[in-house]
Amino acid sequence: MSSTSILFTIQQNIGRYGLSTLLILGNFGNLFTILILGRSLKQKMNSCSLYLFSASISNWIVINTGLVSNIIGIDHTDPQHTSNIICKLRWSGVHALLMLSRSFMVAACIDRWAVCSQNLTIRTFSRPYIARRIIIILLIVWTIIPIHVVIFFNNSTGRCIPLPGIYTLFYAIYSLIIIGIVPLLLMIVFSFRAWQNLQLTHTRVLPTGCNIRNIQIRKRDRDLLKMLTGEVFIYFLTTVPYPINQLYNVSTSSITAYKSSIRIEIESLIGYIVSPLLNFMYCCVQFYIDIIKREQGHFDAECILFIDLKSRNLNDANCLSICRNIIILNLNNNNLTNVRNFGVFTQLKILLLAQNQIHSLDGLQSCENLETLNIAGNNLTGLKSLSPLLQLTQLRSLCLNDRQNNLTNPLCNSTSYQKDVKNNLPNLDILDNEWIGQSFQEHLSSLESMIEQLENPDKNLKENSKEKSSTIITNATNSDQSIRSANEEYEQLLQSIRMLVK
Repeated sequence: MSSTSILFTIQQNIGRYGLSTLLILGNFGNLFTILILGRSLKQKMNSCSLYLFSASISNWIVINTGLVSNIIGIDHTDPQHTSNIICKLRWSGVHALLMLSRSFMVAACIDRWAVCSQNLTIRTFSRPYIARRIIIILLIVWTIIPIHVVIFFNNSTGRCIPLPGIYTLFYAIYSLIIIGIVPLLLMIVFSFRAWQNLQLTHTRVLPTGCNIRNIQIRKRDRDLLKMLTGEVFIYFLTTVPYPINQLYNVSTSSITAYKSSIRIEIESLIGYIVSPLLNFMYCCVQFYIDIIKREQGHFDAECILFIDLKSRNLNDANCLSICRNIIILNLNNNNLTNVRNFGVFTQLKILLLAQNQIHSLDGLQSCENLETLNIAGNNLTGLKSLSPLLQLTQLRSLCLNDRQNNLTNPLCNSTSYQKDVKNNLPNLDILDNEWIGQSFQEHLSSLESMIEQLENPDKNLKENSKEKSSTIITNATNSDQSIRSANEEYEQLLQSIRMLVK
């Protein structure tokens, strides 16, 4: 068997088995993603999920049209080479769908940057209604731009290719810029900016010094950088070779007659690997790449544990809804009027909402792990407004009236509000920065009783103290040094109890 025959057989097998595998994986992965994101979007609209949902639909359509067409062409005549209409629709449609998918992924990168931004105006980009508008705009744009493909692609030579000459060169340069450079550059810029924003957030919320949480967050930062680098590399590997191969074909078209048969077959094999194999791969394996990233613990918004957005002039906290595993959230001194969307923060332990305009705590009942809540300096007018807190069995500290900073609520005007709050929230240990917990009072009384027993001049109590001293001393040796050691032990015990009470 000749070398050209071997290369042709390899190309046939790549198409027969490689493309068929991509078709199966692509259908399963994209349909599964559409199902998951569709259910998620029904429960709560999210801009990033909208982009990924739209990208998955585009991927599913393109692999069941363009990819199927290539698979048919392995053992049969591809319809695009016999019908001029199918040729034009196939190339313009596939180009539009692929560019839609890439554009939606770029928009998701931009959205990820926006949601992490410290700038309020930029964060408004990460809103579902903005995402819907951008999706519609992209649909219109990528319906209009590929018109040149409809005009200049035909199968007059027996194969569906761009018209030879100037347009072939134009299409190669167009592919390099529009397919290769621009999306890749945007992904790099906005992914890196998102990483920088998250680093800035961590420096604001993390304490100085080395501790376990610091190490965990730094590890997640490194994982995020790896993830973003991986995404860029995968896009480069699967997409950029196509325009490069187009430019190579154009630049060597003048010497085609002088190419050997083996060189022509090698170029044909490389071209087949580049398109359709790599060209469709990005559409088919994105779901599985996401699974690998999650299995390896790579960074996403749900890994953010601490956020400090104090004094940021926020009117709502909707942009934080994707950060579902927040433990500490500081939103002091903003313009929040409600906490309706806080139910997603089921892992939240410390929530600081002082100096806002909140009139109801409806929404906090789902924050089942909440332990500390500062709501001083708001508009809570009655005990009924605290009813969502009745379900928070872990709540131990509540601040409604911060006297030190002169922050209060209208309900604190009642002289009995502390007693009413304590009766309704019996698990509280601290109210308005003062200890009220029964367990602490009992412990304090026990310590005071112990000191009285040790210091009371009453004869019986003295005898008890002497008995304790005698027990300590008897257990020691009779030497003076051992006696002094026993007395020191007794004094240390008394001093420890005094310090604990203080």
